[in-house]
Amino acid sequence: MIGSHADWRSDLEASRDLTDQEKQNHVFLLAWYEHWRLGQGLEPVRASAVRFWNEQVITKPRKDWQLERWAVAMRWHRRWLELCAQNGREPRSLGERLHRAVMLAGARRGLALRTRQTYAGWMARYGEWVAGAEEAMDTERGGAWLAELVDKGKVSFATQKQALNALAFFFRDVCRKEEVLFDVRLRRTERRTPVVMSAKEVVALLDKLEPRHRLMAEMQYGAGLRLRELVSLRVQDVDRARGQVVVRGGKGGKDRVTVLPKRVKESLDAIWEICAPFTEKTARKGCRVSHCRRRLPGKCRRRGRDGNGSGSFLPTTCRAIRKRASSDGTMCMPRFTARRSRGLPERQGWKKG
Repeated sequence: MIGSHADWRSDLEASRDLTDQEKQNHVFLLAWYEHWRLGQGLEPVRASAVRFWNEQVITKPRKDWQLERWAVAMRWHRRWLELCAQNGREPRSLGERLHRAVMLAGARRGLALRTRQTYAGWMARYGEWVAGAEEAMDTERGGAWLAELVDKGKVSFATQKQALNALAFFFRDVCRKEEVLFDVRLRRTERRTPVVMSAKEVVALLDKLEPRHRLMAEMQYGAGLRLRELVSLRVQDVDRARGQVVVRGGKGGKDRVTVLPKRVKESLDAIWEICAPFTEKTARKGCRVSHCRRRLPGKCRRRGRDGNGSGSFLPTTCRAIRKRASSDGTMCMPRFTARRSRGLPERQGWKKG
């Protein structure tokens, strides 16, 4: 990790060839591009910049002067990447590099994906806080960052422990330090009595939701599902005859069985024919799965390629049911809903429905 790394913000601020207004325009677009790129897990290369331009910039009507300014900013960034390559400088930020290092170390240790993402997120914040790579590997600086988080972060005790565990994992498994001690005392927060809604209030709240979102909310509330468990639910995981739902790969990667609420069962009975697995319908017509896959959108084929049922049977529109089915017989939620529930930014140009 030690090495010279570049920061496009600092280099842009130090540039003498641009006016203050041009720098502001560049910062706006490049920050937008960087946020999108990190969300997609892409490297800062020309290919990712082209994809960003095609998927984010020109998918909506823009003014000519906007496209002209943004094109200048992207050309500046491309030239900056070329200079970084010529001078042997790392174009990725330190936070991004720490994020990637923790993800790889967590994969070697066999940590759950959600745990790796949490630890990597904390280390990305730590990387943006320290001044350089050598300072990032100093346990005293790590303790100072943790102390500042505890003192000024206004976060709960559980969040403080989460950051502590992430920092300890980074120094032990990435930096290969045997003894990791932080002279920091975590601050316990006051426990407050939660506000609990009555059953009537919950029912009234659910009735106010749009029909396309009501079923998802009723399923999550009645079956006690986490958000990721809800959007990963498959058709075959819902047993209407027994009145139960099988949760696959829940917290800690464990499976469990929970109850299927009667109210949800009644709603499912009304739409079950529409939500029947795509492969079942085509099998009755004598079609092979490979024949059906060729008729599905490319992105939907990739969604079901891993075979883990990453789609959901909870649709928002009939069009989503008809067109967005994965190859393992699961029905996918619309892309904008699935990405938003996983904490990812919505892609511009997608229509909700």
